[in-house]
Amino acid sequence: MKFFASRKFIEELNLTWLLVSNLAILLSMEKNRKISLGRPKGSISYDPKPAIAFGAVVRARRLEMGISQEALSSLASVERSHMGKIERGEHLPNLVLILRLAQALEIRPGKLIDATEDLMGD
Repeated sequence: MKFFASRKFIEELNLTWLLVSNLAILLSMEKNRKISLGRPKGSISYDPKPAIAFGAVVRARRLEMGISQEALSSLASVERSHMGKIERGEHLPNLVLILRLAQALEIRPGKLIDATEDLMGD
């Protein structure tokens, strides 16, 4: 049994093949972009002023409670070295960590932020 295709069908088939092959070429030309977490290399979006102020507020509250940095880091489930960087203003914690710190420091997160704003205003 022979298959007879009309000229129009063959032209449509060729056009479809051309579109699909061009799409494949275009897709292969796209760069594979990996999504990475955190700040991109070379970014200068870090502002030390709020980080230093937040760290000072955390340190003051910790000392007011009379607990060590190690104890606070344990209560907040964070590495002690990271806790030190937060208190020195080298790292600005994300929202989840601010919430954990507030709970460990037995204070509302909003009070930590308010105290940070007050300190930055000076």
